[in-house]
Amino acid sequence: VGAPWLAHGKHFWSDMQVAWRLLVIMHSIFLLGKSTALTREDWRFVYAALLEHSNHVYEEAVEGLKGSGRGNHFLQKGSALIQVGTLFPELPLVQDYVEVGRGVLRDQMRKEIYPDGGSIEASPSYSHFIARLYLDAHLCLEANHHPPIRGLKSCIQRQYEFLRDTASPTGLSLPLSDAYHLDARQDLEIVARLFPVSTHKSTVSQVFKDSNFAVLRSKRVTIYLDGMPLGLWHHHQGKPNLLVYLDGQPVMVDSGCCNYDLAAHKGWFGTAPAHNVVLVEPLAGKIVSTQDNVPKISLDNFRASPERSEVTMTHRYDSPEVNYVWKRTVILSEDVLELHDTVRSSKDARCTLVFHFAPARMRVSNEGKQITVSNDNWKLVMRDQREGADVRVTRSKKPAFDEANRPYQAPMLLLTRTGTQVEFKYRCDFA
Repeated sequence: VGAPWLAHGKHFWSDMQVAWRLLVIMHSIFLLGKSTALTREDWRFVYAALLEHSNHVYEEAVEGLKGSGRGNHFLQKGSALIQVGTLFPELPLVQDYVEVGRGVLRDQMRKEIYPDGGSIEASPSYSHFIARLYLDAHLCLEANHHPPIRGLKSCIQRQYEFLRDTASPTGLSLPLSDAYHLDARQDLEIVARLFPVSTHKSTVSQVFKDSNFAVLRSKRVTIYLDGMPLGLWHHHQGKPNLLVYLDGQPVMVDSGCCNYDLAAHKGWFGTAPAHNVVLVEPLAGKIVSTQDNVPKISLDNFRASPERSEVTMTHRYDSPEVNYVWKRTVILSEDVLELHDTVRSSKDARCTLVFHFAPARMRVSNEGKQITVSNDNWKLVMRDQREGADVRVTRSKKPAFDEANRPYQAPMLLLTRTGTQVEFKYRCDFA
């Protein structure tokens, strides 16, 4: 218990199943409460199952509060205990259920939700699920006249504001890490009927310092820079990752990961090359990733005005094979994006600037000095700003998911230079 186990090629999240079934049992009781199809013996069976599940979740939550409880699996146990304790007061131990559930939520609020509303799980899809678990518990306490959990209401508001302001221009949550596109706008509209949260999305550039996330906005262009921390359950390795939209249309895209349980998907989408990053690979030797050399991402600078927004993030990597620092600066002014990446490495390295695009045509001219990418909705012209820049250009297609979570082959562009000090500097004009 506490980790997934593998059988017949599929994952079973064993420590989560009982809490999930408990929620389903409670929901089913309310749906079937006025049904005449169930006999008294049927109902005795259902309530015996309810009690058995409640006691099991209670025992696991008590153990988790000693220090081992982590992540949305643990949070689900706390939320389920509050729900069963408030909705079924006829059961024994309901006061204990509620008290332990409250303890789980207090623990998770403190450890796993950042002050800016982001979650340590760093996955927008999971953030919807996590926020709803907090909300369900809050509403059950409120509706059944239990005292509120101190700080829970503002924590829920911060989470939904983060989801609202980090969604795509069309209102979809971004497919970052183990995530896919969800309708964040619709989710917010539903929640706003039950809970005081604003659905009005920000129209200016903003930064989420605790989550290492930035959004740059002009009248037509929206840019997302994802440097959310690495090293936990649902993160991919490609950060800081760049996403670009023009007039609400995706231009530079994240590949997404519509089903991370499939090894074929996780084996590509969870890797750094599946995202818009700079890959650093030593010419001699090979990087071996371990828990001790997870890259550190920091947000170093953010400045914004109506005319110009700028953000800088730094990716630091230390291992026995190579040490390097990759610094990424993104500047947005009107319809112009300036992208400046620098790498300082302890050894000669192959540095590859990777871009993934929405379906488009690609043309390279002047030996890589100018690259044009276009489709029926937009045109992007990338110009190398370095004098005498030597760059090897590679074009291909790789799997990705579109905004309807359907698979397609995304145009992929690789720009490669080698050395211990490497610079990429591009000006991107939109039309």
